Amino acid sequence: MFKFLPGILLIQLATSALVFILIKTPIENFQIIAVALLGLVISLFGAFWFASIALNIHKDALEKTKQAHAQERENLLVDTERQKAEMLKQTHSQIVKETNRAHAKANLKVGAMFTAAVGAGALMLFTQFITVGLVMLATTGGALTGYLARARHDRIAKNVLQKQLETPAQKMLESKQSNS
Repeated sequence: MFKFLPGILLIQLATSALVFILIKTPIENFQIIAVALLGLVISLFGAFWFASIALNIHKDALEKTKQAHAQERENLLVDTERQKAEMLKQTHSQIVKETNRAHAKANLKVGAMFTAAVGAGALMLFTQFITVGLVMLATTGGALTGYLARARHDRIAKNVLQKQLETPAQKMLESKQSNS
């Protein structure tokens, strides 16, 4: 508000000078018109000056508001991306836990089956069914080897997939945190 004070003082000073001139000197009709026009010009210049000051104040306030809204929008986007990455990470870890639990149950059942097959093969060997026992043991050993190879391949693929999923989310979080 102090931006308007010099203009107000200058207009009052000019108006006081004009009034002083009108009071102290004898003036004819055409001089009154000149003084009135001079007062009108001073008033117009004052009005334009105040309008310019008000426009600049308005533009500054508008720019500050735009910057504040842009910053708030950026913060909201960063928070949303962070929450999205966290949710993706939590969902992924929950899926991994459930998958591991299901694999553990399946591994227990498969292990019991292989144990039963080895036991049956050993029983066949002890009961003089050597050929059948050896075939059963060899088949069980081959199946167990294949199952372990597939489990190893699945574990390697899961680790690669987990690294691929974690890397973009972590990079995104790190870049957003460094920008903040």
